Amino acid sequence: MIEPKPKNLIKKLQQVFSGYLADELTVAVAVSGGGDSMALLLALKSYIETSQLSVKILALTVDHNLRIESAIEAVQVANWCVKLNIEHHILRWNFDVKPTSAIQEKARNARYELMSDYCKNNQITTLFFGHNLEDNAETFLMRLKRGAGVRGLSAISTKSIRLLDNGFELKIYRPFLAVKRQELRQYLADKSQSYFDDPSNDNEKYERVKIRNFLGDNDIVDNEHIAQSAMRLRRAEQALEYYVEKFWNEEVNLLEYSIAKIDVSKFMQRPDEIKLRIFARLIWSIGGQDDPPRWQKLEYLLNQIMQNNYTGRYCLGNCLLIFKQNNLWFGYENRNGNINDVSNITTMVSTIYQNRLMVLNAAKLAVTIRHLGACRQLMTTFSGEHKALAACPKKILQTLPIVTNDKQQILAPQTNDEQSEYLRISMNLKIRR
Repeated sequence: MIEPKPKNLIKKLQQVFSGYLADELTVAVAVSGGGDSMALLLALKSYIETSQLSVKILALTVDHNLRIESAIEAVQVANWCVKLNIEHHILRWNFDVKPTSAIQEKARNARYELMSDYCKNNQITTLFFGHNLEDNAETFLMRLKRGAGVRGLSAISTKSIRLLDNGFELKIYRPFLAVKRQELRQYLADKSQSYFDDPSNDNEKYERVKIRNFLGDNDIVDNEHIAQSAMRLRRAEQALEYYVEKFWNEEVNLLEYSIAKIDVSKFMQRPDEIKLRIFARLIWSIGGQDDPPRWQKLEYLLNQIMQNNYTGRYCLGNCLLIFKQNNLWFGYENRNGNINDVSNITTMVSTIYQNRLMVLNAAKLAVTIRHLGACRQLMTTFSGEHKALAACPKKILQTLPIVTNDKQQILAPQTNDEQSEYLRISMNLKIRR
């Protein structure tokens, strides 16, 4: 194997950052101490300095607390950062019970949550990860094994957005997806920079390690070609999402807070893939579950709807779908007594209701958020005042979230614009993509 020449390699690693640091004053970098993340840290620092950018780097290391050595390694990363004159913070995963199954997945979720929360709390909008070309190829094969579609097989994205509480958007950047692991190790050697090798990377009880060894042991499948396929599927994914977004903006009517409707005749004209993605977005957003609906369930749902000639009533992921008068209505599903869910919100407080609505009470009174169906005497009056909901199926209307005062008067949604005090109460549905 011919090793890349250091000068060409340095130039290559510098070029990957072009377009990533437009307006940022501070960026965070996920640094485990492994070869990929240490190369990312050094290359990003070098790029900022040579480009004379006024951008501060902040390194974040997660101590997963799964191995005795992890705390020692985190401290070593801190020492390396001191020598590099980079601010460093250690985030510890303090779990109640040490995981014994799906360890890597749970550790990954904890890692993302800890770093995302840190960025949100410190108003840092950009977080870099050091995933490389081989990581992308491995992810592709792991998802192919599970029967993934275009979105899954587009593997890891170079740029994505993680939507956090209160509408905070965290940009996730992975600039090294076209860079080989060996190139990053060569870069570190040229810089005389040490790094750690995580022993779990050699443990074949983990699926990713099995895939990695499979790719390394044969000459039939090539990492670069797999990564290239993933990149092309990413382009296809972007094209599909363009048309999903176009339909969303033009044809999806988001009414009061968590009710939506679509013209059935226009919906029927779209390709099945677009229909499925619109379903996924609405069901996940309105239903409020932690995870998006599984693709198999979405496909089954669409098949049932088509067999019934776009009529009937359906449920998936805490979301109720009802066809009525050439419209398909989406609303929260009333199950297990959740129609009586109540949250009391004091003044100047924001909260998340049912994991789907961001509620801000900026009014000068304490309020209660509940479903309209819990105040049955108000349902007829309410639908009469809100013309957009006049044709809404009763089963969906009764799950509409409303804000009331201690006299059971509806303060939001409001039809009277003069009640400015009450209009300082806002509810926004978390749209999940």
